[in-house]
Amino acid sequence: MPGDNDPDVSAAVFALGVLEGEERAAFLRALESDENLQAEVELWQMRLAQLETRRDEMEPDGAEWNMIARRLGFSTTGTRSIREREGIWISCEPGIDIKYLQVDPASAARTALLRMAPGSVLTSHPHDQTECCVVIEGDVTLDEHRLGKGDLHVAPAGTVHRAVSTNGGCLLLLRWDPRSPSVG
Repeated sequence: MPGDNDPDVSAAVFALGVLEGEERAAFLRALESDENLQAEVELWQMRLAQLETRRDEMEPDGAEWNMIARRLGFSTTGTRSIREREGIWISCEPGIDIKYLQVDPASAARTALLRMAPGSVLTSHPHDQTECCVVIEGDVTLDEHRLGKGDLHVAPAGTVHRAVSTNGGCLLLLRWDPRSPSVG
C-alpha cells in the first residue's frame, strides 16, 4: 500500500472483512505484490481465527471486542475524538483515497473520509450496507445527482452506484450502517 499507510492496520481491517467493492479490490491488487503485506494479513487472520475457534465455546464479550478495536485504533465505547492528522489513507483507485475514522467490529458499521482528486472516477460498485454520503468540500456526481458542499446522498443496501466522479475534487464523509433497511 502506498504512502503513509500502516500495513498492520490495513491488514487488520482487511482480515476483519470490512472492506468491500473497489476498496477490497484495490487492497487485493496491492496484496498480490507486497510480501510484507501478505505476512501482515496472514498474522491477523491467525489472530482472528483464534477468536473464531473460541466462538463455539462462547461469544466474545465486550472487553474482547474493545481490545481488538483499541489495537486497530478504533473505539466502540465511550467518547473519542480523532484528529485530522490521525489515521491512515488507503488508496482505492488512482486519485482516490479513503481513511476509516471508526469501525464497529461487532456490527461492521463504519465511518470514513473519501477524498477524490480533480477529474478522478470511482468505478461502479454495489452496496451491501446503506451508505450515507455528505459532501464536506468540492463537487461529486453520484449516479445522476451532482452534489456540492453540505449535500447528503443515501444509497440503500442492495443498490449499485454507477461511476462516481468529481470535476474539481472533493472530500466526502461516508457512513455505512448494516441495520438500515435494504431496497427491494
